[in-house]
Amino acid sequence: MSEEAISGYYFDTWMGRVYILKEVDEAFHIYCGNHHLGTDTSPQFALNRILEDHCLSPGENVPPSLLGVPRQLSDWEVVPME
Repeated sequence: MSEEAISGYYFDTWMGRVYILKEVDEAFHIYCGNHHLGTDTSPQFALNRILEDHCLSPGENVPPSLLGVPRQLSDWEVVPME
């Protein structure tokens, strides 16, 4: 699937589904459930924020890096453009 046909990625974790979604502001937003964890300029940079604990915690005293998300976006599910 081409980059233009992708609006984001998701991965199911023990704490709920984690999304990296491109929104109307053209930024990629990180969500875990209803929690907005951060924003970055690309899906890979957003993933790096999760892996390196450079975004908000999805829950009390839970570092984002402990969610167990894959290190490669190719291992995430794709959210196609509608």
